[in-house]
Amino acid sequence: MKVGLLSDSHGKSKRLRAAMAVLADRGVDAIVHCGDICDIRDVEILASAKPEAYLVRGNMDRHLEDLPAVAEHWGVHFHDEAIEVPIGEGEFLVAVHGHRERLFQALLGDPMFPYVCCGHTHETRDEREGITRISLEPRVRYSISQRVQASLFYRYQRTRPDEEVGSRIPGTTTHEGGLEVRITIAGS
Repeated sequence: MKVGLLSDSHGKSKRLRAAMAVLADRGVDAIVHCGDICDIRDVEILASAKPEAYLVRGNMDRHLEDLPAVAEHWGVHFHDEAIEVPIGEGEFLVAVHGHRERLFQALLGDPMFPYVCCGHTHETRDEREGITRISLEPRVRYSISQRVQASLFYRYQRTRPDEEVGSRIPGTTTHEGGLEVRITIAGS
């Protein structure tokens, strides 16, 4: 099953539509928004997806009192704290926003949830905690002009020694941040 992950769109409808188009082109079977949609009208954009759409409330969505009713109206699966996406054989991808650390930690290691996804931190993670894989990769893009686009990113990567084979190589943690600038130069 191919799942498209989104998070922290913060009411940027045009960017959400663009992301949805990319995910549709990649043939995803489900789209999961990990919270902070921030604009009730953007639920309709999620609903426009051909596959099933899932949404969990983020901390910035707390003022959207009608969010559950609007999600139901548009056929988007919704939950206030954690949304479960069936991925087969009794397993689920579970999405939380991430601002409730105890909930997030409680889900790790549950064999029913081999994937736990979250937003909120705007940090990149793609790792395993025991039997659970945690995956995030935020990126903020800005169009400075029609020809210049800038992208800020942050990556977090942690590796651990393979203790099962007695590895003595220490684990590492890497933090990487950067600015990517794309300039389009038109030929004459």
